[in-house]
Amino acid sequence: MCENVSGSGTSPNTFADNLRRARIARGWSQSDLAEKLETSDFVIGPPRILLRLVELWEEGDPVHNTAHLLDLSRIFGIPVEELDPNAPDTPPMHIIFD
Repeated sequence: MCENVSGSGTSPNTFADNLRRARIARGWSQSDLAEKLETSDFVIGPPRILLRLVELWEEGDPVHNTAHLLDLSRIFGIPVEELDPNAPDTPPMHIIFD
């Protein structure tokens, strides 16, 4: 599968760009991230649907919600705000995951 790594055509520091950057920084493919989402508490679906969800997120489709952001922040080990600066206020990550 071909991955768009050059940018989503949107302004810098969008959810799509930040997600792509975090994934690539870890050396993960979109499929790798989809596999990690299979153990998610919030994102449920068969592997092919999860892969498509990752593709949509990186293309700039705003289909993510707070639950998705919480799960992605747990997977990446980074604050929600680092993934999506426009995210609604969420409790600090250490309260949720400790």
